Order: sequence, then C-alpha cells, then structure tokens
Amino acid sequence: MNPTVKRVLFTLLKFIVTAGILWFVLHRVDVAKLLQTLRETRMGWILPVGPVILLIIFLTAFRWRRILLVQGIHFSRFQACAINYIGAFFNSFMPGGTGGDVVKVIYAMRGAPEKKPQVLMTIVVDRLVGMAGLLGVIAVMLAVDYRVLLQERGLQSALVFCLTVMAAFLGAIALGCWKDLPRQVPLVGKIFDKLPMREKLVQLAEAYQVYMKAPYALAVAYGMSVLVHLSGVLITWLIAQALIPGGLPLRYLLLIVPIINLLSSIPVTLAGVGVRESLYVVFLGYLGVANETGFAVGFLVYGLTLLGALPGGIVYLLYRQESAEEPAGRK
Repeated sequence: MNPTVKRVLFTLLKFIVTAGILWFVLHRVDVAKLLQTLRETRMGWILPVGPVILLIIFLTAFRWRRILLVQGIHFSRFQACAINYIGAFFNSFMPGGTGGDVVKVIYAMRGAPEKKPQVLMTIVVDRLVGMAGLLGVIAVMLAVDYRVLLQERGLQSALVFCLTVMAAFLGAIALGCWKDLPRQVPLVGKIFDKLPMREKLVQLAEAYQVYMKAPYALAVAYGMSVLVHLSGVLITWLIAQALIPGGLPLRYLLLIVPIINLLSSIPVTLAGVGVRESLYVVFLGYLGVANETGFAVGFLVYGLTLLGALPGGIVYLLYRQESAEEPAGRK
C-alpha cells in the first residue's frame, strides 16, 4: 500500500477513535452540568496558567538547545526558543503528537545542513530525556504513595502499566548505550547489516553515542524535564482550584497527573483527546469528584495548553531562518 495512503488511513482511524472515545465519555456526563461547571469557573485561578504554559515552552526550548550543543550545533537562545515555539504551534493542530518535532527537524536542518543525522538525533534524545523526566516523577511518587493505586482495581492496572513502561524504557536506554552490541551479539549484527539505509543508521548511532560522553549536559536537560512535568502538575492544580471548591490535594495530583500524561501519550487518538478527559474522570472520581467536573478539568488542561501554543503561529509568520552559530560565536 502507498505510504501516503497509509498515513491518511491511520489519521482517519485516529479521528474515528477520538470521536468514539469522546462520545463514550460524554455519554456518561450530563452536558448541562458540564456547561454549568465551566460557567462557574473562578477565573482568578486560571490567569496564572498562562505564564506557567510559557515557562514550559521556554524550558523545553532551553533543554533542546542544551542537547543541540552536545552535537556542536550552536543555535542562539532566540533561535531555539523561536523554533521550539513554532513546533508547539504545529503540535497544537497537526494529527498526532510528533508534528512539531517534524517542523523542528526541518528548521534545524536548514540551520545546520552539514549535520542532518545529528539534528535528527537531538529530537530523539530530547524526547527520551522528556520521557525520563516524566518516569522519574512517577517513580518518586509511586515510592511515596503506591498504596493509593493498590486500593482500586482500575488503578492497579495503571500501576502495572507504569512499571512495565519503566522497565522497557530502562532496557531500551541500556541497549542504546551498548556501543559494541552488533559486534558482540552476532544475531543483532546480522540483522543490522541487512537493514536498509545502514550507513544512515550508523551515523545516527554514532550521534547517539556522543551523549554518553556528556553526562553533565544530560543531567541539566533531565532537571529541566522534571521542572516541565512539575509545571504540568501545577497547571492541573490551578485548574482544579478554579473548578472545585477547596481544590484537590497537591500530593494526589503529583501522583496521578504524570500517570495520566503517560497514558494519554499513547497514540490512539489525536493529541490524546478523549483519552485524557476520560482518565481525569476516572482518577478524580476516586476522590468523589463528579464526572462533569473531572471532564472539565481534563478539557481545560488541554484547551489552555492549546491556547498557550497558538502565539507560535505569529512566530512562524515572522521568524526568518538563520544558520547555526560558529562555536566561538554568540551563544
């Protein structure tokens, strides 16, 4: 089947799944009560959400810039922020959660055309470090509050899923760090030799190995990732304060919000729409929060984040591509 046709069909399938999940969730929600809940939102708690969203966009830009520097790609802070904001804008309406990454790759390759494999690897490593930060927050909170997830059967499944993802992630990272894997494991070497575009894969592998020699840069990037995910929890806490009298316990949100983000990142719907809202309904339901309010929390988390990314469209219209700086130049 033609690859373009496959992409179209896959996107269409996501639209169908997204619509199906939204219909299922809304079927359990009293729409009149949902609208009433949204009308009664206390806007004083919503206003600080904007600066937090901007903080996340800038933190992810500086994290990516730090990862770029390891490969000797010297974008200025302004360039990194502009390209990252443009990526966030395209992520806000393109199908899937990787549209922004594609845009960032295009802009970065134009700025550093002689380092295309390295540019591509910075996007991969940026995603990996972001996932590592998310799993780190989940691991700490599970160590503190794992008994909360054992109390309900549905939450036990979430616990098992999180532990499985952590194990798989650590295994994948360990294999990636094994520089001589194709040579020391003959079967892997034979498979690798038969892969198409082997030379490109070798270049990508070499670009990945560069990060093994930059632990400080990775540690800084990891710290930024943790701050990004904690900021996401803060956004949910502020929205809960706006919708729920007395708000929700921050300790519980520190546990469930990263888990919800992990589960909704599975690419079964468009940008996690429907999955995210249903997860908020389920997780907040264990605190006695009404379905309508849980849905409203999830809806506003996504909607306000989307709104915060829209100014990236203005950046897209005004930004003029520049080449990466020389190492001795301004950083």
